[in-house]
Amino acid sequence: MLNYTGVKVTQDRLCVCGGLITTYFGEKHGRPLGSCLQCGLLRVLRVPDDYMDTYTSGGYEMTREIPYRKRYEHDREVAKLRLKKLEAFVPLANSSLLDVGSANGGFVQEATAKGMLARGLEINPIIRAWAASRVGSKFYSSWDEIQWAFDVITYHDVIEHVLDPNAELLRLHDHLKGPSLVVLDTPDAGDESFLQDRLGWKHLKPLEHLFYFSEPTLRALCERNGFDVIHIDRPIPGKLVAYAALKKSA
Repeated sequence: MLNYTGVKVTQDRLCVCGGLITTYFGEKHGRPLGSCLQCGLLRVLRVPDDYMDTYTSGGYEMTREIPYRKRYEHDREVAKLRLKKLEAFVPLANSSLLDVGSANGGFVQEATAKGMLARGLEINPIIRAWAASRVGSKFYSSWDEIQWAFDVITYHDVIEHVLDPNAELLRLHDHLKGPSLVVLDTPDAGDESFLQDRLGWKHLKPLEHLFYFSEPTLRALCERNGFDVIHIDRPIPGKLVAYAALKKSA
């Protein structure tokens, strides 16, 4: 058992595949990381009990190099590129979309401009209120507020932050309708830059990122939870995007 001092923590967590045995990868920012011997997924091995406070407190955006409010115009430009790719899989006009971890609302804004019925889910109250006032769309504070289903649900740089990716994807079965699509955008732990830089990799941020997916482990996450990956994209070096649809038997 690894010694992890300084904060109260939960007990060592199983990997998303159910495996517990890991090879020790190293420690960064006081948090140990390991690769699962069963599936190869790299993850933070122990997480403070107050981990989610990072996101629900007003100070989260101040931990960023550029606060989310100042990133708004930049994120709108990125959103245009993401929507152009999304359009290859679903008609945008009149489709409904939920952007999970919507932050400043830039993606919701651009999706609305494309004719989508776009909504956001953002648990940070300060940035959620700012986005709602700037964008004008509905932004939810929790899944408990969402009582209907969407054509598209997006996770842009979010799935690596959640405590339980399996539970996160399983809940989507109740919030997707018809020929639906889930988009998972995350740092690519299979990228050459990660293999070279290891603990120095720019996306290795264990205070925020709990899981580091490669294409095989991201595909396995989707398939384990009732989704077929229909396309993998690498829009820029170090980033991985999976487009996944509900399995027909699910």
